[in-house]
Amino acid sequence: MEYLSGRKGISLISLVIIIVIMIILAGAVILTLSNNNAINKATEAVFKSILKDYESELTMWFSNEYLETNGLLNVTTVNATKDSGTYIKGGNTLKLKDIITSVKKEHESLLEIKKGRLIYTGTDEKQKEWMNQIGISLDITTETGAIPVDIVAGWTFTAALMSDGTVKTWGSNGYGQLGDGTLMNRSLPTTISGLENVVQIAAGDEYMLALLNDGTVKAWGSNWAGQLGNGTTEDKSIPTIVTGLTNVSKIAAGQYLSLAILNDGTVKGWGYNEFGQLGDGTLQNKSVPTTVTGLTNVKQLASGYDHTLALLNDGTVKAWGCNNYGKLGDGTTNDTTSPITISGLNNVTQISAGYYHSVALLSDGTIKTWGSNWAGQLGNGSNTDVHVPTLVSGLTGVKQICKNYDHTAVIMNDGTIKIWGYNEYGQLANGTTIDSNVPITITNTLNVKQIAIGGNHTVAILADGTIKSWGNNDHGQLGDGKTSNYYLPKILEGLTNVKQVSAGWMHSAFLLNDGTVKIMGDNEYGQIGDGTNIDSNVPVSVLGLNNVNQITSGDNFMLALLNDGTVKAWGDNMFGQLGTGTTIDSNVPVTISGLTNVVQIASGEYHAAALLNDGTVKIWGANWAGELGNGTKTNSKVPIIVPGLTNVKELALGYDYTLALLNDGTVKAWGCNKYGQLGDATNTDSTVPVTVPGLTNVKQLVSGYEHVLALLNDGTVKSWGSNWAGQLGDGTITDSNIPVVVSAVYNVKELCKEYDHTLVLLNDGTVKSWGYNEFGQLGNGTNENNYYPTIISGLSNVKQVTTGGDHSLALLNDGTVKVWGSNSQGQIGN
Repeated sequence: MEYLSGRKGISLISLVIIIVIMIILAGAVILTLSNNNAINKATEAVFKSILKDYESELTMWFSNEYLETNGLLNVTTVNATKDSGTYIKGGNTLKLKDIITSVKKEHESLLEIKKGRLIYTGTDEKQKEWMNQIGISLDITTETGAIPVDIVAGWTFTAALMSDGTVKTWGSNGYGQLGDGTLMNRSLPTTISGLENVVQIAAGDEYMLALLNDGTVKAWGSNWAGQLGNGTTEDKSIPTIVTGLTNVSKIAAGQYLSLAILNDGTVKGWGYNEFGQLGDGTLQNKSVPTTVTGLTNVKQLASGYDHTLALLNDGTVKAWGCNNYGKLGDGTTNDTTSPITISGLNNVTQISAGYYHSVALLSDGTIKTWGSNWAGQLGNGSNTDVHVPTLVSGLTGVKQICKNYDHTAVIMNDGTIKIWGYNEYGQLANGTTIDSNVPITITNTLNVKQIAIGGNHTVAILADGTIKSWGNNDHGQLGDGKTSNYYLPKILEGLTNVKQVSAGWMHSAFLLNDGTVKIMGDNEYGQIGDGTNIDSNVPVSVLGLNNVNQITSGDNFMLALLNDGTVKAWGDNMFGQLGTGTTIDSNVPVTISGLTNVVQIASGEYHAAALLNDGTVKIWGANWAGELGNGTKTNSKVPIIVPGLTNVKELALGYDYTLALLNDGTVKAWGCNKYGQLGDATNTDSTVPVTVPGLTNVKQLVSGYEHVLALLNDGTVKSWGSNWAGQLGDGTITDSNIPVVVSAVYNVKELCKEYDHTLVLLNDGTVKSWGYNEFGQLGNGTNENNYYPTIISGLSNVKQVTTGGDHSLALLNDGTVKVWGSNSQGQIGN
């Protein structure tokens, strides 16, 4: 990421490409300008389930050179810091619209400025869809301007080599692998003190190596097998010189094995050797460097858990060590303690070793893989092990491969990433936790320079020096300063007398018995309603709001129904979802003009609706899929009547679709139907209400992000729509465009608004949950998705439940609240 520090800017063509691709993928990008019209900070309207408030790639737009070259800004004094954002002092006003005007010349109708917001305005429905995951964007640029030039990952930690020869580390530190002299985990990048002149780094499972510019090597972290090479098996929390090792040109680290190529093309190794992976003809661990037998002319090394590969200058590959799963590529499963040539593998330019599999990049840009394939990490469309190098079908144009664990990633010539294999923690960045046995493109990561794979996370350096990371973060290995999710319900201290709970994407709201409202969590758009845009991890009173009868949360906005039948709204207003006739956000409640006699309010992600006392419905906000039900796809900034809809009993709004429960127990639906969420046995969108066929005796209706639940009069539940995480509760992950019975759910008292996980309140005051669970939002003590409804242990006497994006809340009969799940923005409090 570039700050306003006089560093070289990017070209306008590059700027255009970056802007358009990012916005097409993200759907919307937020630019927040300070009150004095200078740059305060730039943030993305980030993808679903990703933390917010990180300075994004957009900061690079505002490089000093670019702005001055285009006559937009004369910066005389700059104060740029990572923590406070980027500020301009003493400069002229930034003419943001001038930049956008030049961009729109080549990409007409894609970008538009609205009150400081840069948004996508195209018509392609696919371009408007939110991706489920993009990864956390980090800036670890130093005060001296050094940027990351290489990235490596261990099992649960990450490290970056900076352009000034220093190293930054973050994540788990139980063995001292962060090299900071402590055993404390760190969720933010920290420079290793005293480590300088580094030209290459390598990461094992729980330790690190650093090659210095004088040809020596330092090591630190776990040392149980002697992998630090200092003659002992004692862990070290600071970098320590590897004994007697000089003239090193390259280093490599396996899980517990260290390797070095010397200037003369020979190899030395040390550490774990139970299966002969040191290649010295023995099976004994070595705590000091030992020469690999008969190996010369080596260009690159790669080591997995218990096997090693060497790429020679002639493009052939040798392998040794453990050969279970056939990972040595010789057609057998026989171990060997000395290097053997892999037959038929030629013209190799790069090699990589996973935990139990191997990868080779050929000179023609294709990939061959072999070894273990239980999670599809070979990318060949199966989950069957392969004992000889086999071409990954259809994969061409590969530029680079990286060290792997149980998932595999490559950089393509166009700077994108293709990735496949194990995905339990979202490390494939495709919005699911489903493994893939074929390569999939991470379309929201561009201009990638380097990638690294940890045990269950992935990290990438972009061409501008920005780092993106995604996947598991339980030790802070993503480097975003966050680790704390809650996998079991905990009491929210200091909050009592609660009447109703409601949750948005990353905020939580509480209606108290006295008619006031308190909110905590993300406040980027003013959704807390306290007159600021400052996040809070404790409940904060909404300014001037009294006599409230009901509350509802959209993604980043709020509605409150007052006792007199009027409605107030606040927060994000990009699509007019506040109903005020504008698209201006509000961080305090504002009355929706002309809206009276309301008996119920409901909110989707970017649209809202009100049920009137005569059984008709008014609706407003985003309408790209016809979710307003008026026969058009035009947004509305003020409430409009849904034509022909009467006798409505209850409303439910999803991401971009709407449902109405009628007094006769039938249901009508309209809007997006990509996943069958309209329940009409098709996947065709509708801009007007259509009846859900065959569905009767419905007592209550709720919508998730892209799925629906209906509570029947007999206490059973039916569901339909998207099911990628098992949120339909029928034991599968198959979408359904007709209502299906939810397994093992009876005696249900109440449903709650959902996202991609589902909660139901039973008549006995207990709660069942199922669906997406990466952040522990199911409350079952794990972070594994659940396809069947399961009782939340220890949770009883519940009066109401609700879900946010990745967190959950339960209101108890005594007026207290329990919370669990993601706490990335303080949405479940401290």
